[in-house]
Amino acid sequence: MDDFWIAKLKNFVDEKKHESIALLQKLVDIPSTSFDVGGIQKVAQIFQTEFQALGFQVEVVDGGQISYPREQKREHIKQFGAH
Repeated sequence: MDDFWIAKLKNFVDEKKHESIALLQKLVDIPSTSFDVGGIQKVAQIFQTEFQALGFQVEVVDGGQISYPREQKREHIKQFGAH
């Protein structure tokens, strides 16, 4: 890659830095643990909107009810306080 393209890429990243950090903050502020289906759906909606804005065709697939072995769920609740 020559210096011209490296400079263009660096400028693009610099221009999008604050926008990217704001999007990341928005995503991490959404409670979306493994057992929080509503939170996971909110995160998915944000990604869907962002990808569509870039021209991607997006299909959201319902993962159905999340099922974990009882011991794994119990351990998760003990560690993280999820319900």
